[in-house]
Amino acid sequence: MLVLAAAWPSAAQTRDTVVGLGVSTLRSDGRTAVGVAMDVAHGFPVSDLVALGPVADFGLHRSDDVIVTSWLGGGRLTIGRPAARVFGQFLVGSERCCGVADLAWQQGGGIDVRVTDRLNLRGQFDVRVVRIEAGGIVFRSRETRLTFGVSLPF
Repeated sequence: MLVLAAAWPSAAQTRDTVVGLGVSTLRSDGRTAVGVAMDVAHGFPVSDLVALGPVADFGLHRSDDVIVTSWLGGGRLTIGRPAARVFGQFLVGSERCCGVADLAWQQGGGIDVRVTDRLNLRGQFDVRVVRIEAGGIVFRSRETRLTFGVSLPF
């Protein structure tokens, strides 16, 4: 019990929550929309190099007069040391376009490279599938999202 109590202060000082923000492109059906992507993730340490936890993701993209927003949540696996961490994630939620909200699921991954103790550079690539129902017909649209930005560990 004494060992656990002694380890607690150092565990409390780790930065397991990360907020990411970046400029992104969303490509679907040959069209590219430009916008922003933001996420908040918390990693529960599994080992010295591995963390697993929840993530929430928001995206806002615009192409011509079409605005696409997405709200997704799920799990993220992070591997690496603070200097460079790679992550993979699977999310489920909703994408809204043209006045209609549809079910979406997204898998992807990225890398955070430390610049300072409070700032990382981030690159991320995601593949999203949107289930669209129109006039009694159900089809799936596949989208890709490429994001470059920063992440802030807390």
